[in-house]
Amino acid sequence: MMSALLVAYFGIQLGLESLRYGDGTIDGQPAFVAIAFGTVALVAALLDLRMILAGGIKGAHRLARHLWRMCFALFLAAASFFLGQAQVFPEAVRQPALLAAPVVLVLVIMLYYLIRLLLQPKFRGAYRLRKAALPVGAASVGQD
Repeated sequence: MMSALLVAYFGIQLGLESLRYGDGTIDGQPAFVAIAFGTVALVAALLDLRMILAGGIKGAHRLARHLWRMCFALFLAAASFFLGQAQVFPEAVRQPALLAAPVVLVLVIMLYYLIRLLLQPKFRGAYRLRKAALPVGAASVGQD
């Protein structure tokens, strides 16, 4: 949580200083990028604080927390690869809509699974039902 707070502070601070005293860019990139990263880090830190104050989380909410963090990292990687490195793709593939499709797909899939996980009670209890349905001694298979 502390590292997320530091990233949030420095990202937002760097972006705001660039807007206030500079030309609105940081190494050629818009200052908005640093502010956006800082804001996402701040949201992650605040959600960590909420989890700590609540005494931890379990079940569907724990899985949802992991899902959004994992998918956000995949979103950043996909955006950096497909949108940030467009010049490495063949000329026929360098259409903005085509390169943006995998990036948007990551967000759509993340939202689908978050909604499915948090709003559908049948899915939330699936792990619990599967675990209870195991025969006695099934957990020790292969440990003999």
